[in-house]
Amino acid sequence: MSIKSRCVQVNISSTAEAIGVFDQKNSNGELPLVLVPEHRSPFSPNGWWLNIPTGCFCLMQKWGKDTGFGKPGGQFSAPWERVAYIVTQKSQAYNAPVLACPTSDNVRVSMDVVVTFNIRDAKQFVYNLGAVHFDQLLSGAVDEGIRYLVRHRTHANIRSLQGSRALELNTMLNNKFDNCGVSFSNCMITSIELPRDLLQSLEAITQMDKAMTNMQREHEYTIGNVERAAQIEIEEQARKNEQVIVAEQGKKNRALLDHENKMVKASETRDTQTIEAQSSSNVALSEKKAELDRCEQEMERMRVDTVSKAEAEAEAQRVQADINFNNSKLAAEAEKQTKLGEAEGIKLDAQAEARASSLLSQKRRFELELEEKSVLRAIAEKAQYNLIGQPGDQLIQGVMEGKLPGRRPGSAGGSGWFS
Repeated sequence: MSIKSRCVQVNISSTAEAIGVFDQKNSNGELPLVLVPEHRSPFSPNGWWLNIPTGCFCLMQKWGKDTGFGKPGGQFSAPWERVAYIVTQKSQAYNAPVLACPTSDNVRVSMDVVVTFNIRDAKQFVYNLGAVHFDQLLSGAVDEGIRYLVRHRTHANIRSLQGSRALELNTMLNNKFDNCGVSFSNCMITSIELPRDLLQSLEAITQMDKAMTNMQREHEYTIGNVERAAQIEIEEQARKNEQVIVAEQGKKNRALLDHENKMVKASETRDTQTIEAQSSSNVALSEKKAELDRCEQEMERMRVDTVSKAEAEAEAQRVQADINFNNSKLAAEAEKQTKLGEAEGIKLDAQAEARASSLLSQKRRFELELEEKSVLRAIAEKAQYNLIGQPGDQLIQGVMEGKLPGRRPGSAGGSGWFS
């Protein structure tokens, strides 16, 4: 880690020492920003002569009151007109090492930050702030800004800040010291130190990553060789395939020519056979036509004979049918007369029966009573019954009297046992 810079105010014996003090390197890290020359004595030989150096701001006072900036060069001046403060105009590099900054994953890192600034308004800087107060404020602001910057990063990406400009820190410092006459032009992170164990682990990881990268490259190179060999083999196989395709195409063309020749020969053979077949079919057709004509003539003769025989048989059947019709007509007429006679006889019988109906009713009543007594006799002789109640009494009374109880069949208003 570098030595922390300190902004200081230095007392000098005369203004002639100003340039040498500003340019002098200090091993303690002191940065002289403001020089305070001693008062000139009016009794000394140089008490009335004033040398104002160039390349710096010289704040003049008279009797302790500010009178502005002095013009560079030698001039006659009273002792009470003095150079009160000499402020450097050079850009200053302020080293601000920050120790044990915690990252977002709580890893303590140390950083060296170089802040470049220059004093643009010497009056504001001297009278409003001063070198000592500026050093205190700048140290705190840089420490705060760096810790804020580191806190938002992990140890894995914190090393990416090394060598880069901390623009956020630079903007923050300009805003904070805006009214103090100081302008910050650059904030650079020069080095970052991690804990030794973590650094060794990261170095091991880096070496492993490099080894992996080398292995990846070797693997890619091997794959490239294999792919190139495979591509050469594929191209060789493609050329062989093209040769085979050309050879097979030649065979195919020869086979097509042979096929066309065979097709021509087959066509010629087909035409010859077609002509022969047509000739044979024409001869056979002529023979069949002649045979057909003979058959038609024979069929016509047979048709004429058959029609003649059929007409003769039909005529004979017609004559026989006429004879049978006449015979049937005569028989039907005779049967008709017979049926008319029978109908007349039935009519006369009906008339006679209508006249004798009153006599026949008495005869039928007698026959019915005789049949009734036959039934009662059969009941009395053969049947064995258990006669109970009024029906039994009526049946016994009918057997004793010789007639069945109840109204007679055929009487008006009801029906008996034999209705």
